[in-house]
Amino acid sequence: MLNTTVNRPVTFFVIFSLLIGFGVYIATELPVDLFPNIEPTVMMISTRYDNAGPEEVERTVTRPLESALSNVSSLRRISSTTTYGNSSIVVEFTWGTRMDEAGNEVRDRLDHVRPLLPDGAGSPSIFKFDPALIPLMEVRLVGDRSPEELRSIAERTVQPRLEQISGIAQTFVQGGRDTVVRVDIPRSRLDSYELSLTEIAQALNSQNLALSAGRLVEGDRDYLVQSSGELRTLDEIRHAVIAERGGVPVRLGDLGDVSEGFRRETNRVYINGEPSVYIAVRKQSDANSIHAADAVHEGLRKINAELPPDVRLSVISDTTELIRGSVATVTGQACAGALLAILVLLVFLRSLSSTLVVAIAIPASILITFTIMYFAGLTLNLMTLAGLALGVGLLVDNSIVILENIYRFREKGVKLRPAAVRGTREMAGAITAATLTTVSVFLPLALFRSQLELAGELFAGLAFTVVISLLSSLVVAVFLVPVLGSSFFPLVTARQRPLRGPLGKLNERTTQLFVEMETAYSKALASVLRHKLLTGLTIVAMLLGSLSLIPRLGFELFPAQEQDNVQVQVRMPLGTRLEVTEQVLFELQELIQKEIQGYQDLVLRVGDGDLFSAGASHTGRVSILLPEYDQRVESAAEIKAKLRPHFDHFPGVELSFGDGGFLSGAGGLGGGPAIDIGIRGNNSEEARRVADAIRNILEHQVPEVVDPRINMNDGLPQVDIRIDRERAYALGLNMASIGREIRANLDGLTASRFRRAGNEYDIVLMLDESDRKQVPDLNRIFVDSVRGERVPLSSFATYERTTGPTTIHRSGQAREIRVQAGIVPGAKINEIEPR
Repeated sequence: MLNTTVNRPVTFFVIFSLLIGFGVYIATELPVDLFPNIEPTVMMISTRYDNAGPEEVERTVTRPLESALSNVSSLRRISSTTTYGNSSIVVEFTWGTRMDEAGNEVRDRLDHVRPLLPDGAGSPSIFKFDPALIPLMEVRLVGDRSPEELRSIAERTVQPRLEQISGIAQTFVQGGRDTVVRVDIPRSRLDSYELSLTEIAQALNSQNLALSAGRLVEGDRDYLVQSSGELRTLDEIRHAVIAERGGVPVRLGDLGDVSEGFRRETNRVYINGEPSVYIAVRKQSDANSIHAADAVHEGLRKINAELPPDVRLSVISDTTELIRGSVATVTGQACAGALLAILVLLVFLRSLSSTLVVAIAIPASILITFTIMYFAGLTLNLMTLAGLALGVGLLVDNSIVILENIYRFREKGVKLRPAAVRGTREMAGAITAATLTTVSVFLPLALFRSQLELAGELFAGLAFTVVISLLSSLVVAVFLVPVLGSSFFPLVTARQRPLRGPLGKLNERTTQLFVEMETAYSKALASVLRHKLLTGLTIVAMLLGSLSLIPRLGFELFPAQEQDNVQVQVRMPLGTRLEVTEQVLFELQELIQKEIQGYQDLVLRVGDGDLFSAGASHTGRVSILLPEYDQRVESAAEIKAKLRPHFDHFPGVELSFGDGGFLSGAGGLGGGPAIDIGIRGNNSEEARRVADAIRNILEHQVPEVVDPRINMNDGLPQVDIRIDRERAYALGLNMASIGREIRANLDGLTASRFRRAGNEYDIVLMLDESDRKQVPDLNRIFVDSVRGERVPLSSFATYERTTGPTTIHRSGQAREIRVQAGIVPGAKINEIEPR
């Protein structure tokens, strides 16, 4: 085989040229991301139950769903978080589970339990944990407009255009209020006409329908008959007949004021003090992050050109900047390592042709590796690039060994092609054994990735890349190096072509230097061999000393990273109005503006929420976005150290730092609190006492710990309506109609949809604000019985003011409280002990 290779240099040179050329093309097509494509074996089931308290959601939604999901195959752990109006269940499977099959089984279980959920609950939605859920980019829409106008522009113009961009899956808008058709109805009108909100909603919905009336055949034509019964203008809505009293039609306009208004405000967004709209952009799971971000930037330029002059879109943060910087850094280091390897070879080999052969062998091996990576479905990320950087130092080994051996035969006077064949054949077995020895170290990581769980998923790409690059370098060394050294860059020794002039003098001096180094090494080796016992004991002592230092080094999945933003989470007493929370955030913003220097943007989110849960009026978040690393005046750690002492200046407000790094949202890849202790039990009060005790220990006895907190807060003000079931049954009432009527009176009711100029608006029926301010107003609520009678709520219900938990955490189908805390920079968790 070697004779054929060397005797047909052009053929093999063309073959390798094609492989290299294809590798150059593939290198531009390889997807680029920060981390490997990991499919966490985790799903979340999110279920909305609007306007229901946490305990009601837990009882009627969370617990039935947990019970149904508890016997799913390959289940590892099930946990849940129940908040006001929302249930989120996290189902963790064993690593190696096929998530498509698991998703089908979960969907089947949910189908069986769905009829048991309350009428007001939404359908459970299944979300697979995916790095694509992390916003690829955060965009702001600002202008000389009201937040409602900005939101309207964002939803009607910006959001559809962004979601049409290739690689973008979804956008999420915060800030401003939704435009709706409001029907404000005074209580006195309901009483005078003896109507309820649910009756009005049913009547209005029946007056706003476009139905197919069938087909009509006339001659040779077949017509589809469509009844146009939709309400098209506000006047038509006002004149819609709702009921009839004494032979006189009662129109909607007789009951209340019909106008175009806004839904109740649940969140507000301010960017650098200006009311704004925030848009989170999420990419598709299989999309290239870099390409998707570039497409979004291009799309933003086009959208800005079409927006009104006083409205502008701009990027708040772009996660691909971290990806680009990290990939560029690792790529630069790998290229620098390859260049240094070539320079070192030039110094030691002192042959330009030999150096050129190795200089070609390195990129050839890398490009062939790129080709195999592409067909193996790998991406260019920190792990695979680290594998390439690691492999660069190993790539040259095989080629150098083959080249040096060919060079040795040339010094003996053997001709080019015989020297190439003999030199390669003599060392092929040795370099193959050496390469396979190294491969055997990394290969198990790639083969047993499922057994290694998260570490296997992360490092399998690195191991696979090292294995591919080493095998590629072996092929290059055995087949390409002999061809290059014998035909295209002939190896010529100093005896065959002596160097003259300055190069000759430099060669003599370097030769003399290498001879001196060999002499010194021979003497040192002889000394070590004369003192074998002392040498052995020294090595053993160094080994034991190194092993003893391992516990003090600490263990972590990822090293601490320099965050590009600081998140300050604000939690007020439960039940705090949105305006009060907003004022606290403004005060915190003023403090940050005075104390912190060099931040790029300051984003306030009042009533903070996300894709899966609605915001709560007593919560908020301040995001301090920092400039590029080389432009920063203060680091994220320094900013936290400056702000932490001021937290005591906000009495009654719970302030804490969130994880602002990219990894904090990457499906658990190094994110979350450093200390997380769970207390599980059926007795919530006893578990809370234990959690408080642990928190006090962390806060007062462990100086390395910062921001200890408990993930459960009591004190959600609520009014319990206790219904006398027997009286309700006797009056011809059922629980569903009672609940719907109470909810309609307090939070309004979406009766129908109104379409105009291609846009759709909810028609929302609401009592006047003055009729739903106090608990006694509940006595004025009437519920329609099956007999057609209007029954006041006070006839079958009593009220009690209580408090309840705002968030209920469960694990293993039992309530759980968690104590969480961070640690000061540089501290090791295994060294933390109470003082």
